[in-house]
Amino acid sequence: MMWIKRILNRVTIFTVVALFFVSLSATAAKRGGVSGFVRCGGKGVAGVVVSDGVNVTKTGKNGSYSLPADSERAQFVHISIPSGYEVSRNGSIPQFYGRIEQGVAKQTFNFDLTKVDQSRYTLMTMSDTHILRGTSSAGCILDVERYTTQMIPEINDYASKLGNPVYMVHLGDIGLRTSWKNKRGSYTLADYVSDTKLNMPVFNTVGNHDHDIPKKGERFDDATVHHSRNTFHSAIGPSYYSFNIGSEHYVVLDNSFIITSDSGPTQREDAVKGYQYRVDDVQMEWLKRDIAQIDKSRIRKIVVLVHCPILLNNTQYRMMYAEKFLDSFKGYDVMILAGHSHADSSIRRIYNGKEMIQNVHASTSGTFWYTPWSCDGTPGGSVAYHFGGEKISRDYVAWGEAKGKKYLVYDNVNNKWNYRISKFTGDGITHYHDLIKAHVKNEAAVLVNVFGAYECSFTESTGGKGKATNKVYDLNFRDWHWAEFEKNMNGEAPEGHRVQNASAQRPRKGAPHTWRYIPADPKAVITVEAKDVFGNVIATFTTQAAN
Repeated sequence: MMWIKRILNRVTIFTVVALFFVSLSATAAKRGGVSGFVRCGGKGVAGVVVSDGVNVTKTGKNGSYSLPADSERAQFVHISIPSGYEVSRNGSIPQFYGRIEQGVAKQTFNFDLTKVDQSRYTLMTMSDTHILRGTSSAGCILDVERYTTQMIPEINDYASKLGNPVYMVHLGDIGLRTSWKNKRGSYTLADYVSDTKLNMPVFNTVGNHDHDIPKKGERFDDATVHHSRNTFHSAIGPSYYSFNIGSEHYVVLDNSFIITSDSGPTQREDAVKGYQYRVDDVQMEWLKRDIAQIDKSRIRKIVVLVHCPILLNNTQYRMMYAEKFLDSFKGYDVMILAGHSHADSSIRRIYNGKEMIQNVHASTSGTFWYTPWSCDGTPGGSVAYHFGGEKISRDYVAWGEAKGKKYLVYDNVNNKWNYRISKFTGDGITHYHDLIKAHVKNEAAVLVNVFGAYECSFTESTGGKGKATNKVYDLNFRDWHWAEFEKNMNGEAPEGHRVQNASAQRPRKGAPHTWRYIPADPKAVITVEAKDVFGNVIATFTTQAAN
């Protein structure tokens, strides 16, 4: 009987060992592993940050790296392009990433770099292009044509004259999910990739309307929200990552947390529908690891690229858990570039003893490609930020009739409008308010809309000091909108070119960059000087309220 017991014991041990190796093999297949080299001119580049969106490491002396990538979660391996280098492009998309194949135990991804002088460079932005190819009542049927034949050539022409490296970032809402997902002949994210023939690398941010949504009756949470990015991942690439240019470290994040829908934002912590302005837990953990790898001897500023604004004003936040998020950047000056609002605004404040600037960009489409003007009167198009000088500076690169404009002026002498400009002009959302008030004998005034202005001064030639009011409606856009909307209401607008009264199209007060000034002396010549959030003088001109 003893010999039977010995045999049974050996079988049991063998079975346990076998099961252990089967389990180990299954885990290896599940976790996988990625490795490779980062090289420049055939030589390894040390210290390059590599990540799978969860784990973060750096290349060794010979440029090699390895990561125990979790293939259940990780879809990409990507490098944080180091300062002074670029990667190759597929069209306009920089190839800083590789796609991890699910279920493969070991995978190799090599990256080749090219040296570039980035002592001076330009970062250009697009946002809220909302190209719909006429498949939504909100969109103009000419959107693809105007994007490809007007906007793209303007950007390429502008960049060709700069004489320094140029990079583009799209800040999200490329199209509209309800159009590319459900409509026949609609405009897809893949169409955007093929149509964006820009002569520069284009880094892309996912907007709320670029997400997938869960099936009816389901909702995403922190563990599953990455599934909302499946289409974006398939067509474009990673939805959160980092890269370096010059002395700036760029972080791209998805801060549209989809619960059930890409429309209907909510700030409720216990929300069960819509979407929130927040960063999910997985991204937050990755962000901490990414920031910890920054070479502080080279990087002086962190630039955060998100779709939804983080700051509401100088004291309040628009994004949930914003302070916890911003604490990740302690020790660095921070610049936030965002879209989503379809209007232009700037905020500057001190946080954790460092300067923090947020610039929110007007829609590249203007108003859904009907007009090159956005709902606050800012020109649609691209904004170009120039780095490497004493201060950051920026330009507006507009399309259509907005091209080359830096400001709009409305007065009763040099820039006469359709009705008298008075102390009440620009208060009401419709021009009927102004028409009524124009017949009353009120003080004459001037209105100015200086694109990108953060502060504005008014100096009267006769020494008087009048009253300046911030945040008024831009007359050019407001009056255009209601005239076009009236055509729609009367059935006079052509098919595929019908302006709606949607919130993203309706006139909006121009935050810090629109002003009404009532002079002490209405006949005085008024000198206007505007500065941007970086302290640059961006416009100086004269105007006059009355003869």
